[in-house]
Amino acid sequence: MLWFIFPIDTTISWEGHGGGFLAGLTICCIHQVPIQNIKKDRWEKDDFNEEEDEFLQTLRRKTCNFIEKKSGRNY
Repeated sequence: MLWFIFPIDTTISWEGHGGGFLAGLTICCIHQVPIQNIKKDRWEKDDFNEEEDEFLQTLRRKTCNFIEKKSGRNY
């Protein structure tokens, strides 16, 4: 990404790209916003137990095809 600050084509202004990079970097450094903690849902917490969850138990009783397939793929 930094390579394109200095375009290879002679008809493109490298000064404009360099100026945009410096302006963006300056604004980024001045206007820093702290990252807020994202609230986790109950099933994302480390102490969540699928066997004790009422919703999952009801869903499994009503549907036959709600079985997780451990295939190693992350979709």
